[in-house]
Amino acid sequence: MTYEVKLEQRPAQTVAVIRTKVPDGQVNIIGQLIQELVTFLAGASAHPSGPPYARTIWQPGAELEIGTPVPAPFAGNERVICSELPAGNAAVSWHTGPYDQVRGAHEAVRAWVDVQGRAIIGVPLEVYWTDPTAEPDPAKWRTEVAYPVR
Repeated sequence: MTYEVKLEQRPAQTVAVIRTKVPDGQVNIIGQLIQELVTFLAGASAHPSGPPYARTIWQPGAELEIGTPVPAPFAGNERVICSELPAGNAAVSWHTGPYDQVRGAHEAVRAWVDVQGRAIIGVPLEVYWTDPTAEPDPAKWRTEVAYPVR
């Protein structure tokens, strides 16, 4: 698959997030965490204003952040918190297909950043624009991959 990469200016965004530690390679709980987040927001009358995303900070083990934009700050709890994605430049590409093949988009963005002489300055986002429960064909799933850069 060929990936086009573009530089975008992104505004700051209020988000609802769940952060959790997971063992290496165990990020297959993303769907479950998205459902937990959406269920909390529905009960708190704080509805998502955009698609869900994931950010993974790889270390020994991984810290996984699942989030979704919300239109305004809200009162969270010990599990779901109100946070903000900062404004700034992002190198962005799109992947169409199964989630387990999104690595190609990440590789394309990192290569573009190197060629452009830019630097990655934060944790990348995977934004899940297709709901697998509404579109069962993984070949049609669209995932946006965005790396904060300077």
